[in-house]
Formats: sequence, structure tokens, C-alpha cells
Amino acid sequence: GSNFAADLDLSQKKRLTRELIARGGVDDKHQPQAKRSFDDLLDSRYKQLLQMITGLPQHLHSDRELFNDKAFWDRMGRLGVPHMPVFRINHTDPLYTRHFQEKVVKPSIPVVIQGLIDNDPGWEGARQKWSSPERMAEFYGDIPVCIKEVDKTAVRVPLKMFFQYANTTKSDFPVYMCEKELRPDLLADYSNPKPFRDDLYQQVLPEGDDGHPWLAYLLVGSKASGSPLHKDPIGSGAWNALLYGQKRWCLFPPGTNTSLIGLKDGDPTTPPAYWWQDVYPRIVNDSRIENVELMQKPGEIVFVPAGWYHVVLNLDMSIAVTQNFVLPSMLESTSRVLASENPVLSRVFLAQLYKKRPSLVKRLYSDLKAHSTGGGTTLKRMERMALEEEKSLRAENDKNQSTLMSQDQQAL
Repeated sequence: GSNFAADLDLSQKKRLTRELIARGGVDDKHQPQAKRSFDDLLDSRYKQLLQMITGLPQHLHSDRELFNDKAFWDRMGRLGVPHMPVFRINHTDPLYTRHFQEKVVKPSIPVVIQGLIDNDPGWEGARQKWSSPERMAEFYGDIPVCIKEVDKTAVRVPLKMFFQYANTTKSDFPVYMCEKELRPDLLADYSNPKPFRDDLYQQVLPEGDDGHPWLAYLLVGSKASGSPLHKDPIGSGAWNALLYGQKRWCLFPPGTNTSLIGLKDGDPTTPPAYWWQDVYPRIVNDSRIENVELMQKPGEIVFVPAGWYHVVLNLDMSIAVTQNFVLPSMLESTSRVLASENPVLSRVFLAQLYKKRPSLVKRLYSDLKAHSTGGGTTLKRMERMALEEEKSLRAENDKNQSTLMSQDQQAL
């Protein structure tokens, strides 16, 4: 595997050392840099960060001692009677290769895609390097990964250190690693499944044009970790590809009465395992609730349609990658969600999309106008916004060129 510290030049090491000490308030008398190598200092600081995060009350407690509750894990390993079936399709099936947008995405049907990870050349790296915690630590163990965000700042420790924690914790709510800033070598290990590549958010919202996925995450967690009940943000759908371990899912369609399924204002401190223990037994036979249940195994990709609430529990150590997206077939529903939940982002997104994919936006507002929702007026506003932004960009470009010419003349 790569050596993170060795990859840094001296100036980067000095800067990172200063930042680590400043952020953690490390007492110099306990960190005599003159007598210790940078690697030792970095390792010590990382251990302090890991202890700080794993020592938070929500991640430290084991009030119900679920880790050793054999009866609970036996129940979790067996699916109940679902109110709605989950469809499993092979990556060679025409439903996946030709009709996915029309028959799966647009009607908002969750499915499990099988065979792609095991057979697609684009997943060769992940098959080889992500097949177990040991293999992943061998290749990427020294990479610092995000284990928590504190005041919007990512707290990172080396992946191998997080694996050590995940292999030993017995918490009811272990820390769940969620790394968004994926390095190029990690990104090269897998390929965005073909039906999800025409991602409109990716095309217009990220700053710069480096092709880095805007909403992609590497997920690593131990037994009992997972995602509390939630729906994906800003009108997006998602795919979740599992390389190692096993996950249990429960999904609820848009419009579900959230008070019936135990949603507590999206409280992130409620362990997912407690939802399965407390809420699931109440809803499994409730005729008012429709839900999809599934057990995800290595090599399977779960498609989560936009607006579906879902809760996920890792039944053992798991390694997965996920990405959110908005496809053209989702644009109308997403635009409504954005306009309601985040009007500012809605205006930016549609204005930028109009510049790059004007036909999509025109079709969107034509449909909205046909449904008497003011699409025509909104389309004109989007056109004006796009034109004004283009004028602003041209003016800024002219100003920059004028400045450069002035500097060249002065130099002469």
C-alpha cells in the first residue's frame, strides 16, 4: 500500500504538523517534535482524533448490548414478509440495458442489479482491492478517510486505523465511515453504472470541471453501523454497490406517513439497530404502510428512487460505494422538490442547466405550463438569468484580458 506521510513533501509535512497541533491543542511537551519523526507525530495525532470521535456518547454506549444479542442478529438475518416485492434484474437483461429509464427510474421502482460488479471490466479494481478489509488496507490503509464532520470540518484518520476500530467495537451505534473526497486511484477502481451516467447535478453543479463525482461516497462500517431512516437530499436518487459484507434494507415510497415509520425529524443520533428493534415489529403487519425489504449481498447494486425513505443496517463489516444523481427522466419531480426545499439551489441549478442542456429545461417548463403551473413565465425567467450570467462572464473575461494587456505593456 501507499505511505501517506512519505508521499508528502517537506513543506506539506510542516504545514500539516502545525494544523494537527493547532486543531487539537496538543501540548508541545507531550509532542517533542525534535525527538520524534513526523510519522510518529501524525500517527499519535490520528489516534487522538479517533479516540475523540469514538468516545462521543452516541458512539460509545452499548446500552442494549446488541452486539452479542444472538436472537436479534438471527432475526435480522431473515427477511420478514414484505408488503411490496423487490425486483432483481441482471445487468444483461434488456430491462437494465435498454428500458431502465422508462420502466424503472421514471415509475420510481427500487431494484437490485445483479452481475454488474462481478463481470464489468470497470469494476476490476474494486473486485481485486475492496474484496475484504485486509485487501483494502493493503492497498489504501494509509489514506486518511473521513469518520465524522465536526463544525463542517472533516475529521480523518488512516483507513487501516479505522478498520482496527471497526474490528473491535461493540457499540450499539458504531462510527460509520463516509468519505466524499475520493482519490483518483479509488475512483479508478469502479465505474458508474451506465443507466446513471447522465447525471444532471454532476454536469452543472460541481465547481471546476475535473470530472470528480459530486455526490459519491465510500462507505465502511462494522456490524451494527448503518444509516438511520432518511430520504436522499435535494430530490436525488442513489445507487449503492456492496463489495464486502451484508446489508439489510427497508424502504418506503414517497407519501408514506413518516409518523408511522418512526422518523424522528431525521435524528442522526438514533442507532439504526434500535429502529429495527423498536419500530420494525410494529410496521411489518400494518396495512397502512407499504414497504420494500431486501438483503443486499456482495456484488449487488441497490437502486433507491428519489423520495423513498430508507433505513440500512450493516449485518457485519461492510465496504460499499454509493452515488446520488438526478437523471433527465427525474427532472420534473426534482425541480418541484428543489423549488420547495432549496429555492436558491433551484435557481442556480436550472439556470446552469439551461446553458448546457437548454432543450431539457424548455421541455420541463413546457410540461409545467401545460399543467397550469406557470412554466412559461419561469422559462422566460431562466432565459433571462442565463443571458445575464453569460454577459457577466463575458464582462469579467474582457476585464481580465484588459488587465493582462496592461501588465504586458508595462513590462515592455
